[in-house]
Formats: sequence, structure tokens, C-alpha cells
Amino acid sequence: MLAVDVSASGIMGSHDSLKRDIFAQVASVIALVTALAKDRIGLILFTDQIEAYIPPARGIRHAHTIMQKIYSYEPTRRTTHISAPLKKLAHYKQKDAVSFIISDFIDTHIDPTLLSHVAKKQELYALRCLDMNERALGNFGFIPIEDSETGKQSLLDMRRNNSINSYLKERIEKQAKLFKQKGVRLLDIANNETFISDLVRFFRRRMQY
Repeated sequence: MLAVDVSASGIMGSHDSLKRDIFAQVASVIALVTALAKDRIGLILFTDQIEAYIPPARGIRHAHTIMQKIYSYEPTRRTTHISAPLKKLAHYKQKDAVSFIISDFIDTHIDPTLLSHVAKKQELYALRCLDMNERALGNFGFIPIEDSETGKQSLLDMRRNNSINSYLKERIEKQAKLFKQKGVRLLDIANNETFISDLVRFFRRRMQY
């Protein structure tokens, strides 16, 4: 099962691609690989709620339907809650299920109990796509910023970015630790890098389990 984040934070991109584009490309690769392997694949699009759902099925035509939905869908909400797809996946009863949540995981209130519950029922993968400025910020002086999910605007003093970068690093590491503790396999994908090689290495490691 693919669970793809379509919230407003996906429109961020300081390099050549928006995060939303990377989400869609990663999901498309997985959908096609799954279809070629003659396995079933389904789709969940989410923000702070389930925006769209396509039940699992086999075949290239079905994979194309999923890809078309991902690229054409316009979300009705802006904010992100990872609990939305997790609750949907918790009711998924397919044996030997494998699920991929593709997101920037900006949500800071991930329910560890729900995360653990889903990870125990199926193989759960977190494909985390972060913009380079969500990892570390440069010294740009004062810059205006806007929260893409809430619309809140403020002025950020980038002359004192050490504390901001420490926070960004801590958030990323803390989240990675949570995923590891709860049995979720994590792959980080930066939107300024070629992600295909990352996915190839990722699936090769998975095949060794």
C-alpha cells in the first residue's frame, strides 16, 4: 500500500524539484515495480485526513490509474497528520502486507502507540523527503517566511541560525530514533539528489532480509 502526503508543505522546494513532485515520482516507481512483480498495490492520499483511496489490485493499468491520481489530485486540506494514514493502515488485513508512507513527516505529533501497532501488523516503511533547507539553513540575514500549511507569516533572523539548525538536526534524529524503536524502516530522500539510486539500494537491502 502506498500512502502519499498531499499536504501544502509539499509545495516547498529550494532546488530543482518541489517535494510534492518527488513524492509523486517515488510513489510511481514503487507502483510500477510492484505491478511488474504481479503484486497488488493500493493508494492512500492524505493530509490531516484521508483525501483519496484506491483499493489494492494488480496490473500495469491499475498502476497507471494510481499514478494518474497522484499527479492530478488537488487536496482539500493543507495540514498534515500522519495518524490519518496510520489509522487507515491499521484496519488493513492483508497478510504479508507492505506499506510505504511517503512524506516530509513535518507532523511533530506522531502517535508512537499507533505507529507501533501498524508496524507490528505489516512491514512499514517511511520514505522521508526533506528539502535541503529543512536539514540546515544558511546565513541569509532576515528573511520572510510563511508556514505553507497554516499560512502564518513571520520574519526569521538567519544571522543566528545555529539554534535553528540544532533544532532541525534534533527533530530529524529524534524522528529516526522513534521509527527505529517502533520497527519502521526509514529511507531519507533529499529533493536535490537523484533518488532512483537511493531506491535501488533500499530495495536491494530489503531483498536480503
